[in-house]
Amino acid sequence: MRDGVLLWVTEEDQARAQLATLMVHDLDQHGFAQITCHLESRTPPNSHADYVNYFKLQPITSFPDTEAVARVSTGTQGRSLPSVFTLYKRESMAIDREKVNFITLTVVCSDNGVPQSHETRKTVYVKIKDINDNPPVVGGIDSSHLAGAPFVTQTIHVLENQPFGTLVGTVSATDADEGINAQLLYTFLSQSELTNASLSKEDMLLNGQGLFELEPTTGNLFTHVPLDREMNSSFSTYVRVSDQGSPPLSSTVLLHILVKDVNDSPPHFVSSAGTNGRIIFVVNESIGKSRVHGRLIGQLSASDADEGPNANVHYELVEDSLVPKGLAVVYRVTTKGKIYADGVMDREQSREHQFTVRAVDGAPKGQQLSASAVVIVQLKDINDSPPHFLSPRPKQDGSIASDLINITVNVLPGTVLYRIHVTDLDESENTQLRFVLRSAKFLSNFFALRSYPSPVSESN
Repeated sequence: MRDGVLLWVTEEDQARAQLATLMVHDLDQHGFAQITCHLESRTPPNSHADYVNYFKLQPITSFPDTEAVARVSTGTQGRSLPSVFTLYKRESMAIDREKVNFITLTVVCSDNGVPQSHETRKTVYVKIKDINDNPPVVGGIDSSHLAGAPFVTQTIHVLENQPFGTLVGTVSATDADEGINAQLLYTFLSQSELTNASLSKEDMLLNGQGLFELEPTTGNLFTHVPLDREMNSSFSTYVRVSDQGSPPLSSTVLLHILVKDVNDSPPHFVSSAGTNGRIIFVVNESIGKSRVHGRLIGQLSASDADEGPNANVHYELVEDSLVPKGLAVVYRVTTKGKIYADGVMDREQSREHQFTVRAVDGAPKGQQLSASAVVIVQLKDINDSPPHFLSPRPKQDGSIASDLINITVNVLPGTVLYRIHVTDLDESENTQLRFVLRSAKFLSNFFALRSYPSPVSESN
């Protein structure tokens, strides 16, 4: 026997297989040349099986010997003939290469010398030949398998707005076989293949395949176009992972691609209808010249199409934006969007107050986006202004306005004697004026008042 012999056994083979024929001889003569051989094995690492029982060393001799003992008679010249053994793998003893890929056997042969026998050893290396008996296994940190589902689910993430050719992630799969049986190919499942597969209608998700490219030999997934999370925040598709054995085995993975947000959408104000983007609040003016303190004017509202902190909106007043200038009122805006007023809100001074507000998202400083809007506060009239005489002209000392009317005895009835002019700073519904004559009872039978445009006064 030469040093070290390499033999091959096909895995999972149940049949009895002849592996090698061994010839052993002893140079001694007569009874000292009777040779006995048996097998020993080294247990492979991480294995608890004694694989020596999988093999048998069978002597080729006319004497049946189940213990692999060969007794060969000496020749006519006084020399012994070689002892011959056949090494078999036993029937029904299948070996799984994925558990052990080689077995080391030692053939131990000894003579029957007296008082001391001699022993020799020979190492036999049995390599297990792979067959394609393992499909690809999809795994990874973001992989899961639902009980009863014909596929594994894997989730990968990608930032939106990335350029063409950006690596999204890798479909992770392994194959316990070796060689060509472990070389994997990755392909998208088409709609027709999904229809023919054992998938329910709920499972037959297929969107976005045209947006991605799958590298067939690595499982790397790349973008075809920049992705917009605000239009579509996730995609789902099926990938088949096949080995190149004969016949090939495959597994299916349902790939979820989640698009991660980038702060690319500014806030958007909710404006009043038909105002060209302006925000209008209508409130009552303050009564007379009285001041208001912390009066709630209204609530701003803005939305942001981003998500997470990028969608958190806070509000602020744009400094020095209040018009008209010089108003006796101050507006303030809280970060939550509430508008408050402090001061005199006098409609007779200005019926509309206008200022600018800003909505800012919650991205880190330097990455924040904002939007501005014009707020108009319209003051509703309260009847807080008395009528004011223009004619007769008021006196500077504040006494009652008066004038002198001269007439003759020849004035005809219906003649206009005097026109009284009065103004009121309130709105029209609060300026319907009524005139009466006071402290002139003795004149009531001779004079009358009429509203404009009829003559204001006539004689009787």
